[in-house]
Amino acid sequence: MTKARGRVSIWLNKVPLSQYPASYFEEQYVDDDAPICPWAGNFGFDYYDHDFMDVARTEGRAKPIGELVERASYADTFKVGFQQAAKDLGFTEANHAILLYDFDYSSRPNKISEDKYMRFLGTFDYEAS
Repeated sequence: MTKARGRVSIWLNKVPLSQYPASYFEEQYVDDDAPICPWAGNFGFDYYDHDFMDVARTEGRAKPIGELVERASYADTFKVGFQQAAKDLGFTEANHAILLYDFDYSSRPNKISEDKYMRFLGTFDYEAS
C-alpha cells in the first residue's frame, strides 16, 4: 500500500449492516498471497494499516452522512468535500463508513468503485492538527 500523506479514502455501505456476511471483514493472517479480508480483496488491495484506519458505524437506523463521520479523525478538515461527494452519488444517509488515512485509493489504475456491500466514495485532502 503506497502512502499518500494528507489524503483519506472513504467507503460507505450500500446495504444495511445486517445484510453483510459475517466473513466480509474477517481478517486472515495465514496466507500471505491472499487479501487480509474479503472487503480489501474486493477492492483490489491485499493489506491496510490498522493504525491509519477509522471506522464510523452506527447500529440500527442510518445517520445523515455528516453525522456519521463527525467523530472520525480530522473530519472537520474533509467533511464538506465528503458530504458533497456523497450527495453527488445519491448518499444522504449511511450507517457504516471506512476511512483509510494516508492512502489514495482514487489514484489506483484499476480501482473498483463498488462491490455488493460497499461503495468507494472518493479520496479527500485532510489536515492533521
